[in-house]
Formats: sequence, C-alpha cells, structure tokens
Amino acid sequence: MISDNLIESIKVHEGFSSTVYRCTSGVQTIGWGRAVDPDEDGTGITEEEAEVLLKNDLERFEEFTRDVVGDTWHVLDQVRREALIEMCFNMGPGNLSKFRMMLACLAQEDFEGAADQAIASRWADQVGHRAVRIAGRIRTGSYD
Repeated sequence: MISDNLIESIKVHEGFSSTVYRCTSGVQTIGWGRAVDPDEDGTGITEEEAEVLLKNDLERFEEFTRDVVGDTWHVLDQVRREALIEMCFNMGPGNLSKFRMMLACLAQEDFEGAADQAIASRWADQVGHRAVRIAGRIRTGSYD
C-alpha cells in the first residue's frame, strides 16, 4: 500500500507542472513527474486515466459553452447542450462564438436552422461525419 507520506515526498521533490516540460533527463513530463514522452517506452497514461481527464475537461467546457450560448442555454435540452459542449471541446469557445447564425437560430428554438448552420460551416468540412452526428443531435434533440 502506498502511504500518504510517499505521495507527499514525491510531490515535494518532483514539483508540479500542469503543462508538459522536459525533466532533467530530457523526458517530456507532466504533473508530478509523470513521463508522457512518446519516445520513451512505458510512458503515457492509461485509458482509465484519460477518461478521468476527459470528464474534468468536459466540466470546464460546459462552463465555456454556457458562457458562449448565454441565456439560450436554459431553453436547450440536455442532448442539444451536449452537442454544443462537444463542438466547443473540439474547436474551442472562441471559435464556437463565431457561429453567430447557428446561435441565433438556437435562441429562436429553430433547431433545423441551427443544424443547417453547423453543417454549412468550415468546421463541418474539417470534421466530416462528426459534424453530421452533432448537427443531427441539434436538429432532433436525440442521440439516435
């Protein structure tokens, strides 16, 4: 069993970095000495760890999305909210805010128009079928 004392010792000696840096050995590292260098065998994160990070990221991106969408957020169902969160996660809040016509359609509860605006974007050309699936959720309010 790993003791709290060992954890605290590692934290003190490694120091924390929320961004990737090169340690004294030249290995890409993050957190409290976690090697993530693609050139080093046995480094990186597990799928379970990645899922924890994803959930934390999505909580942050929900707030970003809520800020971009504004008062319209309250008229959207959970599926449509999550469609917008996924868009925001994919492109960032600054780019989501540029979807003015889509956001205007959402404010009028014109979900057909909002989905059409998403599909007519450069983003849709870049992400292909992902945009089709997200626009479908905006259009229908369903994951089907």
